[in-house]
Amino acid sequence: MNRRRLIYPSGLTFFTLPLDYRIQLHSQIWEMVQFSNGFTWSEVYYMPVYLRRFYFNKLVEMKKKEAEEMKKAQSKSKVRMR
Repeated sequence: MNRRRLIYPSGLTFFTLPLDYRIQLHSQIWEMVQFSNGFTWSEVYYMPVYLRRFYFNKLVEMKKKEAEEMKKAQSKSKVRMR
């Protein structure tokens, strides 16, 4: 297979974002606005990438802990009902 590389006047090859980057970006923005109870769309959209990733990862951790606690509470209630 013959791979062609694009070389620009600067001599560097050009790397692009994945084709689904916009979908990923807007999905992440929607989830942060919907579930974080504190961010607006414009705040998240214009937030530096490193901060957006930080807050998104914290939100994911928090939601996982909530799910684990919910699962524990449901298992405890099932044991009491027997």
